[in-house]
Amino acid sequence: MAYLNSRTLLLVFESQLMGDPAFTRLSEGKNPCHFMHGTREFYAYIKNLSPAYFQTGDDNVGRVQLTDHSALEAIKDSDATFLLVGYDEENDVFATWNPYIVKQRIGTASSPSFYSRLSEQVAVGALTDTLKKVGLRHDQEVLIFNARCLPRYLAHVDDYFVDEDYVPIGSRRQPAPVNDDAPVEDDAPVEDDIVDWEAAHTDANGKLVRITHPELVERLRPHMGDPEYPELVPALNIVREFYKDRFPAMELADWNKALKQIVWDKEEAMRMSRGEDGAALPTREPGKRRMFMLEGRGPYNLRRFVYETVSHIVAELGDVTYEEVRGLFPARSSSNEFFITQRTYSGLRADQQGRYFNEPREVFTDREGLRFYLSNQWKVDDALATVMPILDDFGIAWEEVRSEGPCATAAGPRREASTAARTSIREKIAVTMPDGEIIDHNNVARTFVEVIRKIGPERIRTLRFPSRRRNLISSTRYDPAAPSARYEPVGAGYYVNTQSSTADKYEWLLDINRLLNLGMVIEKR
Repeated sequence: MAYLNSRTLLLVFESQLMGDPAFTRLSEGKNPCHFMHGTREFYAYIKNLSPAYFQTGDDNVGRVQLTDHSALEAIKDSDATFLLVGYDEENDVFATWNPYIVKQRIGTASSPSFYSRLSEQVAVGALTDTLKKVGLRHDQEVLIFNARCLPRYLAHVDDYFVDEDYVPIGSRRQPAPVNDDAPVEDDAPVEDDIVDWEAAHTDANGKLVRITHPELVERLRPHMGDPEYPELVPALNIVREFYKDRFPAMELADWNKALKQIVWDKEEAMRMSRGEDGAALPTREPGKRRMFMLEGRGPYNLRRFVYETVSHIVAELGDVTYEEVRGLFPARSSSNEFFITQRTYSGLRADQQGRYFNEPREVFTDREGLRFYLSNQWKVDDALATVMPILDDFGIAWEEVRSEGPCATAAGPRREASTAARTSIREKIAVTMPDGEIIDHNNVARTFVEVIRKIGPERIRTLRFPSRRRNLISSTRYDPAAPSARYEPVGAGYYVNTQSSTADKYEWLLDINRLLNLGMVIEKR
């Protein structure tokens, strides 16, 4: 596995703070980096989180080692808060440890190690608003969070870690209770609420046949909550870490079976685990699948829907380059590329190649003859956040449906959807200019660009509408802070960002019309 170099790690870290008004650099291009966040001074040392291999065979442990003591000695003597930050590129996750304890350990060993849990990194990586503290052996604790939560962590460091006298709960260094007969705390569980979540679901061979434990179920939800697109590998890592050696008879096939029998409803799981009368495994309505229509065609499963979407947009754009297409559909991280070129594809293993559409008719060719492939590993959340807004931007109709029959494929039959819940319609903007000219294209972005050209971009630029932390009307076509943004020329050396929703374009046109007193008529259709 290739890891990021020190410079790239620094860029990843600082990219999460761009636009944060509390962030001020005190050093440039250095890792460890020196900065202020609000009124607090920090040093942060960003390193790759890598697997820690032990003789015990535990492959769920990641670690960061505190090296390069010469660069850290001055930091140790400073009053600044020192953060050791591990980065997991695959899951776009940061891990960090008590800054006071980390600072104390500078220079105390050749390479002090700080540990994390790989399964927790996977679970937290799917959550954009969660900072999770995980207890480890030897009194360590690690805080794991999606990279986007970095500003939130910096603003509240002392809410997660306290000064050097801090002793983790449950640590052997905690003082013994003074009075063993002290009353039980109000929030402690009482006997009636204690449930053995596994006993009723363990067969005569000592194998767990069903998963009901609420804590484990919630950890699995991001990976197994959508039955059509289960993510078995991270889910397997989570259950193995959760149960450790409790079910030694369980083999891979057994865990797979148990993962298909998760009881999502906590109350029903409790009744089943207690063996109450009438408790039964909830059944899922058979045959109902989450499907999508595109311009009246389909229904398609999500992966095929994304392929058809890309194919449709590439055909509509016509003379397009690989980089332009890739910029339209930005990946969530560099290790999760939605597009790769023929050169990259040919270097993959057979199982890795299977993650991309690779039938001859499915391979794209750009205007320069470069062949490229589209990932078939899209998640629903990725599609809703990335693909559907682009369809809305281009004025391309799509809808989500529930289908009782098999999904359509490029070569297979297309079936009518049994029921349809429209989530998006072809919404267009029509503008009647003061001279009576009507601008009304099928592509909303094209209408938006043409209206701005007619008005004059220099006039709109003075209004200073913000878009991706820049002026809506830009003097440059490329934004290094948002390389996927699409800027179209609108004359006089200016460009407009069209990577926005139809609703945003409509509101901008209303504001432009009002502030410049133009007398346009702007309608949604």
